[in-house]
Amino acid sequence: MGVAGRPPTAQLAQATLALQEADKSKAPQYAPAELHTARQELESAQQALRDKDYTKARRLAERALVDAQLAAAKAETEQARQAATALQRSIESLRQEAEPPAPRR
Repeated sequence: MGVAGRPPTAQLAQATLALQEADKSKAPQYAPAELHTARQELESAQQALRDKDYTKARRLAERALVDAQLAAAKAETEQARQAATALQRSIESLRQEAEPPAPRR
């Protein structure tokens, strides 16, 4: 049981903050699985902290941090992809409007 060392309060705080930020982003919509995993890992880290298993708590908090950041990054990527698609459609629409009409015979 990893009792040695200090409580990983900094890691838990970082993971908590990252999870809060991911919740505020579009992660609940675009990366729900990663967000759920991060939440579970954070809860497990908090339990390990209460059990004074600091090694396990630190490891789980670090995993929660990474998964929360992954969820936020996936959400950001999906938003950018959708914006790029919308922009591409607008450009194509403008291009079609700017083309001269075909000559009539």
